[in-house]
Amino acid sequence: MVSAREARLGGMVLPHENYGAVTDTSLIGLDGRPVPEFRSELREIPSVRNALSVFSIYVQAALVIAVAMRLNNVVVYALAILLMGRTHAQCLGLMHESVHRLLMRNKSVNDFFGRWLLG
Repeated sequence: MVSAREARLGGMVLPHENYGAVTDTSLIGLDGRPVPEFRSELREIPSVRNALSVFSIYVQAALVIAVAMRLNNVVVYALAILLMGRTHAQCLGLMHESVHRLLMRNKSVNDFFGRWLLG
């Protein structure tokens, strides 16, 4: 029988019986959430690694442009367009992290990276 809530929402959420039981591990509790020690580890922001990711995006873009200009071929240009699309998607992903203040530990550095280096 369909409940009033399922009828209103379209019934896209499966009943709880369809989901498996959560097993208690050293990282995940019985309620399905990370244990406090693991949670604090997940909340750490790797600023240096993220800065290297931003730098690598610029290096990737420069290499794609340099190779396309050097080879001067229509097929290479088409491939370069696809690779630059990948580069833009990477920029958008990191910019999204900066919007949530998860790119850098320092708020002003995070905002600078998000606005000026990625946006």
